[in-house]
Amino acid sequence: MTTSSVEYQKEDKPDDGVILVMGMEEAQKRSFVQLFTQATVEIGIGLGFFSSPRPRRYLCHLPNDSRNFWLAYAPGIAFKRFQEHEALEELSGWLIQLCEHKTKLRGIIYMQSIHDRIDITSLRYLQIFRKLYGENNLECVALVTTRWDTVDKTLGLQREQHLNTIYGFWKDLISKGAQTFRHDEEQISGQKIILSLLNRNRNIECRIQREMIDQKKTLAETTAGLEVLGQIEKVRVQHENEVSLIKRSRVLTNTEEVVTQGQLSEWIMKSHEAHIQSLAREQEVERSLVKYGDALCVLRYEMYEAMCESDRAVLAAVQKTKEAHEDLFKAQMEEQRRAHAQAQENWQTREAEQGATLKKQQEQITQLMQQVQALSEQLLEERRQRRLEMREHADRQEWEIDRLRHMLERQSLQANPPVSDVSDLSDG
Repeated sequence: MTTSSVEYQKEDKPDDGVILVMGMEEAQKRSFVQLFTQATVEIGIGLGFFSSPRPRRYLCHLPNDSRNFWLAYAPGIAFKRFQEHEALEELSGWLIQLCEHKTKLRGIIYMQSIHDRIDITSLRYLQIFRKLYGENNLECVALVTTRWDTVDKTLGLQREQHLNTIYGFWKDLISKGAQTFRHDEEQISGQKIILSLLNRNRNIECRIQREMIDQKKTLAETTAGLEVLGQIEKVRVQHENEVSLIKRSRVLTNTEEVVTQGQLSEWIMKSHEAHIQSLAREQEVERSLVKYGDALCVLRYEMYEAMCESDRAVLAAVQKTKEAHEDLFKAQMEEQRRAHAQAQENWQTREAEQGATLKKQQEQITQLMQQVQALSEQLLEERRQRRLEMREHADRQEWEIDRLRHMLERQSLQANPPVSDVSDLSDG
């Protein structure tokens, strides 16, 4: 790999380092980088499982922040057009040059569209990402979901939960320190993601950098290389061993057996064909295992989504039943309220009628009491008058009796005058 193939410029390098933006969605990554740079972010041209395997870097800055930094845009996978090993070679060379120029790799932003379901291509990309960067620097990895405005909120939350909780997707990355974010295509959410990486003030050393620089491994010997280039290297080594065996077999030490050149060539060809067939069978088995593993992961995801869909249907039925019960309860409560209001109205009517009747009775009693009082007063007055009349009559009778007694006494005195004093005393 040449230095020109990764196109790294040593001048005007900011001290705040580089943040690498990766993921499947081309437009989302380009629009993210465009939020923080004045340059025009272009679609790269190149080879590899990236649409351009060569990361393109752009000088960026944040509002109200004096720090400058690079955003390096690594385009996404395109298996049908390019070869994986070419893209891995370009990207690993770019990472090695970061170390050679002592440029700090501050963090990695891995983007996943919440609109798209996880498929085998996405799993393959994520698998290569893990092999390339290792597991020692996941605190400086931001796992970002995008395109939230293109999906229903409930579906988006469910897919986000799948990513965060299913092993094989993001669960193991999150458990080892990776952070998750939501990006709504606005600068505010993007600024939050970048600040979370810049504020850690760490220099990431990827696994492939340690293996190629510190351990002096070739690209094919690295973990990522074994993932992508392992089969190619394995076939090459086996072919070299086979050629060496053929060269050694040309020197025959057994003098008792005469072997012609044609017989030796035929034996070598048959051995070579058998070995090639054995390698082909091994490769087919390994491809089947990889395909089976990827398909199993996708099937697990689809099963999880089917379970969630079933759960949504159950929840919808429960919600519908709950709403029906609530409607029935409201109808019953409304009926009870109307019955209570009617009963209260009837009670108030009866109370009013009873009150009117009672008032009328009270008025009648009052009238009767007044009549009784008037009769009582009249009787008392009549009794008082009779008593006065009876007293006057008694006084007149007593006066008349006294008058008659005095008159009788006078008549008696006149008829029988007194004879002597003694007689007067005795009469007295």
